Amino acid sequence: PLLDDLDAHAADRMSAAVTAADRATSGKHCAQCGTWLPRDEYSKNQRKKPGNWSCTPCVENGLRAEREMDRMLAAADDNGDARQEARRKARREFRAAAAAPAPAPARPAAP
Repeated sequence: PLLDDLDAHAADRMSAAVTAADRATSGKHCAQCGTWLPRDEYSKNQRKKPGNWSCTPCVENGLRAEREMDRMLAAADDNGDARQEARRKARREFRAAAAAPAPAPARPAAP
């Protein structure tokens, strides 16, 4: 019975060691920066595609860059639209002024 208990404890310790070693070796390198990512620690971000192993800092940096690019594009669109609208308004005003009939010459006042 004592030997059986020792064997059971040894088996438990061996199993724990194998599990720990398996955890340490199961995983992949980050696709962006190359750091080792154990299976439990790669980013669980919602926007990450399955199978794309990226660490959380790399995913966050990518999302931050996307947000900055979106802001820059939106600002460029706003500025471009405003300039284009100002040009259109100036053209309309010019055409309206050119198309307006010339003022009639003033008539002399009746005596």
